[in-house]
Amino acid sequence: SQNAEKLVSEYDLIIDCTDNFSSKFLISDLSYLKKIPLIRASIYKFEGQLEFYRPNISPCLRCSLPKIPDQNSVNSCAEIGVLGTIPGILGNYQANEAIKYFLGLKTLNANQILLIDFIENKKIKLTIKKQDNCLLCGRNPSIVNIKKENYISIKSILKQEKLISLSS
Repeated sequence: SQNAEKLVSEYDLIIDCTDNFSSKFLISDLSYLKKIPLIRASIYKFEGQLEFYRPNISPCLRCSLPKIPDQNSVNSCAEIGVLGTIPGILGNYQANEAIKYFLGLKTLNANQILLIDFIENKKIKLTIKKQDNCLLCGRNPSIVNIKKENYISIKSILKQEKLISLSS
């Protein structure tokens, strides 16, 4: 987490292409705390989503998902399969938003999630609202700095406590 803080501090924009909840939450929290805009994409099977978070303007990831979901709540891309073109398409969307941002052009609204269904070739924009009780950007936030233990998955914690055994 200290390494992540140092890395993001060197940039004017963060583009998140990670594929696990712990990393997404760490990056999102850092983006907000360091006041650096974030373009985030996620993929599930034949669907993608794109968000452009702007600290102090838009809702943050925790407004929609207050706590990090257990890694086992959704299968990984390797387990469920992802159409190979989708990561590239979402990456292009992220690059396009970044270029528009730096050129001062209109980008995805700060309170919207762009959902893309690649089977039906449909796009939908959902509006998200900032939550007053958000742990990160709410009126009385409880997340005011980055602590490594806040980004360890439940499975990792249980493994460390030897409450479960993991088999390959």
